[in-house]
Amino acid sequence: MKENLNWKNKEVVNIYDEISLWSAPFGRLLLENIPMNQGATILDIGFGTGFPLIELSQRFGEQSEIYGIDIWEEAIIRTKNKIKTLGLNNITILEESATKINIQDHQIDLITSNLGINNFEDKEQVYFEIQRILKPKGKLCITTNPIGTFDELFQLFITIFE
Repeated sequence: MKENLNWKNKEVVNIYDEISLWSAPFGRLLLENIPMNQGATILDIGFGTGFPLIELSQRFGEQSEIYGIDIWEEAIIRTKNKIKTLGLNNITILEESATKINIQDHQIDLITSNLGINNFEDKEQVYFEIQRILKPKGKLCITTNPIGTFDELFQLFITIFE
């Protein structure tokens, strides 16, 4: 088993949806704690292949405006295909870094990220951007995993399966 997968590799996107079992508890926790306000303007940071972006679109309904931001080209293509197949009209994809988000100040009611922000090199700048675009009393709902989590998991796999 490879310890590291190159997320830019076109083939990795083909299995990415299949590895959601480890992230599912985080995503469920995130969705259980999101304040549900119809007509909200939402940004999902680091949506990968579309979760929770698509789920948010469906839960909040067509009267809401949902943005997703990511730089992973192959995942963006996959997500756009899912959006088209599902006929969702309330999602706008931003193909850019979350360190410089192309949204005006104080426009977003809710920002989500399921295991996304912890993967950015310049997390501090991402949080500055979050603060800038959130409306007063806007909400930030994220999940994250501590640095080194997967190192520990892979060491355990090596110990057990060698």
